[in-house]
Amino acid sequence: MLDRAVVAVPPGGRVLVASDLHLVSRASTGSQRATDAIAAAVEAWTGPGAVVLAGDCFELLGESHRDPALALAAHPRFTAALATFASGADRHVVVLAGNHDGHLAWHPPAIAAVGDGLGAVVALALDLDLECLVGRRRVRVEHGHQLDPANAFVDPRDPAETPLGHHVVQDLLPQLDGLARTSWGQGFGLLGDPLDLPAVIGSRLLYRQLAPVLGVALVPLLLAGGLGLAAVAGAPTGAAALVALAVALLVALAVVGGAAFWGGVGWRAFRGWSPDLSGGGEPGNEAAHRRAATLAAEGVDAYVTGHTHIPELAERGGILYGNAGCGGGLLHRRPGRGPLPDAHVVVRHVSWVEIDAAADLSARLVWGHEEVPGPTRVERWATHAARPAPAEPAVVAVVERRTAEAPAPLVID
Repeated sequence: MLDRAVVAVPPGGRVLVASDLHLVSRASTGSQRATDAIAAAVEAWTGPGAVVLAGDCFELLGESHRDPALALAAHPRFTAALATFASGADRHVVVLAGNHDGHLAWHPPAIAAVGDGLGAVVALALDLDLECLVGRRRVRVEHGHQLDPANAFVDPRDPAETPLGHHVVQDLLPQLDGLARTSWGQGFGLLGDPLDLPAVIGSRLLYRQLAPVLGVALVPLLLAGGLGLAAVAGAPTGAAALVALAVALLVALAVVGGAAFWGGVGWRAFRGWSPDLSGGGEPGNEAAHRRAATLAAEGVDAYVTGHTHIPELAERGGILYGNAGCGGGLLHRRPGRGPLPDAHVVVRHVSWVEIDAAADLSARLVWGHEEVPGPTRVERWATHAARPAPAEPAVVAVVERRTAEAPAPLVID
């Protein structure tokens, strides 16, 4: 187990960086899809290079065991592809410890399981020296949790250290297991960021609980309208229309009044409660952007992280920055139309960053994304897809170093 590994990549070599696969001892459809996609990319690889699993690729925090070998056994194609790759000349597999698989920093059996199963070097961080035609380029790879105060370790090798994020995963999220097995709580266990939980609960209350009730409340109103139109046409339904209208008004008053009453009770009860689970962390990839600027001053040419589950590829301030995103099932935002709130739906997602040692650094962001059946009709009507997405992994962004004009950053949120 190294603090920082160093790997040389010869001319024409390539690097693939994946992160946050959160593999467990039982494969899911999402994890199988993600690992098979990465395995296919590795199996088709020709030439030298390195595959980097840049942290949180094993879920050792949410499971009751500390053995990544169980996750490797549950994803045999992925395991075989990486082990075969590592056995080749000028080929390397490096596994970095994150916050969900922090055991890889201090638990010898876990370190040995990854090292033996994948032929991998295990480290906290990685420097890749790519031999390009213009000279050597250094790429720093870190998981990125150390930039997040809620998940940062003071000493990654201390098994007794438990950041705030550990307690969220081990103490808070298990309380949602029952809800996660219902349509109302679908995907609660797939939250990429626990800070999204209040927004998810609010969205589900509106779209999956309140909206159906309001739909029922509209029935008397529609009935009253129909009877009223019939009365205007000459049918003897005037009294029935008045009765239906009165019922509709009473139902509407009960629904709106009840919502106002209980909303007021909740507001008065919780108005002074403002939980902060962020630990002072910054949103999105902002902390990594600032870290990239610092590394540029130290002579680093590219910086790649994971942790936030937000894929990105951009050139910022003279340094190439990439976020490998994540793989597997994920609870994803569907932006609301106009003033309507976002919905949160389950997707199967996989992304990674590739970097070539060419004339200069050449990087690609590979991304595949598809929604899992589950959004209600109300959610589909009230929101729209975040952006057109390829269902199968495909290159969605390219950055070539030393171009005359840097491309606009691509962030997938």
